[in-house]
Amino acid sequence: MVAALRLGRALPGPLRFVALWWFVGFLQDCVQYYIGHYLHRHNLWVNHVTLPLTTGLLLWAFSLWQESDVPRMAFRIAIPLYVLVWLVLQVTVERLDQFSTYASPISCLLLVCVAAYTIVSLSLRSTEPVWRQEWLWIASGYMLYFGSEVVLMPLGNLLFTARPDLFRIYRIFTVCGLVATLLITGGMLCARPRLSSGGSSWPRRWWRPSSSLRS
Repeated sequence: MVAALRLGRALPGPLRFVALWWFVGFLQDCVQYYIGHYLHRHNLWVNHVTLPLTTGLLLWAFSLWQESDVPRMAFRIAIPLYVLVWLVLQVTVERLDQFSTYASPISCLLLVCVAAYTIVSLSLRSTEPVWRQEWLWIASGYMLYFGSEVVLMPLGNLLFTARPDLFRIYRIFTVCGLVATLLITGGMLCARPRLSSGGSSWPRRWWRPSSSLRS
């Protein structure tokens, strides 16, 4: 969030949605803390409720980095499709008092694939060193974050019910989350400010490829 505030209104389009993802995550943590520590009730249902929103924000963010119309549109079409899958799973098999067993792993796998595709496709088209591009570090961070979380949710349910004494394994995922956060933050810090000439142009910037990506 602090890294996003550094650029303010000059924040590029994709990073605006990444910043929104962080903001939603912060609110989610606050609500869960209040429910768990002050109301002493189950708070895992908050993860289930926010999952379509957080998944949609990142899918849209990654779509804005795409130079080709086909992957850009595919990422955006995936948003309502995932919401539909999430709704079916919530009604049929998911339990709100546990970690998400199906919807969250599907979201994680989807976002890992999207992040990996973004790195490969943009690296092939970039005319500048890729290590100077914000999408490299942000996509790498999300690959690490969601790659570990795809295991965390189902494993968390097993540890809660069968072996609660082994729940300290969760600390491994905390380390992965910390490293992923550093990667994403570093990407946002190296982002170039959005250029504008007379009035606000950032909605149009969503549809234009980065100036550093040329065929």
